[in-house]
Amino acid sequence: MNPWRSALVIVFSCALSTGLAAAVVVDELKADTGQVEGTMTLTWYARSGQTYFILTTEDLEAWTSLPVVEVGANAMIEYTIQIPANFTKGFWRLAVTDQVAADPYAMDFDGDGIPTAWELQHGFNPLFAGDAWGDPDGDELTNLAEFRLGLNPRDAATARTPAQMNFTLYSP
Repeated sequence: MNPWRSALVIVFSCALSTGLAAAVVVDELKADTGQVEGTMTLTWYARSGQTYFILTTEDLEAWTSLPVVEVGANAMIEYTIQIPANFTKGFWRLAVTDQVAADPYAMDFDGDGIPTAWELQHGFNPLFAGDAWGDPDGDELTNLAEFRLGLNPRDAATARTPAQMNFTLYSP
């Protein structure tokens, strides 16, 4: 059973810099009074007993999580994001689960054997178990293996290949 749900962001406000590319559909962006230029604020009502992740993408296919986990407390949550100067497009959504932990960064929400904090630190999606088997640095070690060995999964220089270490990796 998949414990994840996606939710729409209730309020989307953005103050864009004047040099923003014309390709952005600006009529979908709303600047609130007092909104700082170059920032975007996401606001939603967070129910108690739920944990929220903010996901982002540029292509609606490869979603990554921002380095924030919010635990609901029957209150509004407001999260402000810095918009890079070269920003041309982006999409955001909330992922919601009924799983709650005292320390959500220590929890393994997707059950892949890697804690949320480590996945966020290295730019992986803590809601997608499949990234445990990825190898972005091409060193023949999966992200799960690099986590277990205390290595950087985005830097092949931090590890030797399995052959150099005289062991073979098996995956299910």
